[in-house]
Amino acid sequence: MFLFVFAALGMGVLITLHMSMNATVGSLTGNPRMANMIFWAAGFLTSTTVGLLRMDPGFWKRAASVPGWLFLAGAVGSGIALFTNLAIPRIGATNLTMILIASQLGAAAALSHWGLLGSPKDAFAWWKLVGIALTMVGTAIVLYGGKIFTKI
Repeated sequence: MFLFVFAALGMGVLITLHMSMNATVGSLTGNPRMANMIFWAAGFLTSTTVGLLRMDPGFWKRAASVPGWLFLAGAVGSGIALFTNLAIPRIGATNLTMILIASQLGAAAALSHWGLLGSPKDAFAWWKLVGIALTMVGTAIVLYGGKIFTKI
């Protein structure tokens, strides 16, 4: 478990770097939609290469039994990346990341509570709800603290 916690910390850094890199390319080129397309093309090539390295002859048969709507995750990911391209130049990486983290915690807690989409059931507990609430408060401070605390 420790390895996955450590790796998740690294992934958090990579996600923020990825979002900012993608948004920077969109800003520098003046076309965030085309920048998003290029990033997803590179992602497709990388995923294809990694997938072909571990060829699994039974995969396609098993994939045929997966509900089709679950494959929309790729489109959702592309939409998220496109949104970050548009949002970071306007609200900044810190503000966007704080909003994303706060909303992800709420969604993740719900998925875990009900054991949805492959998440092991992990019931709501008061300390989790307090932690999520504190994250929401922290997000509000990051977003609006300059307006609030400069007046005090």
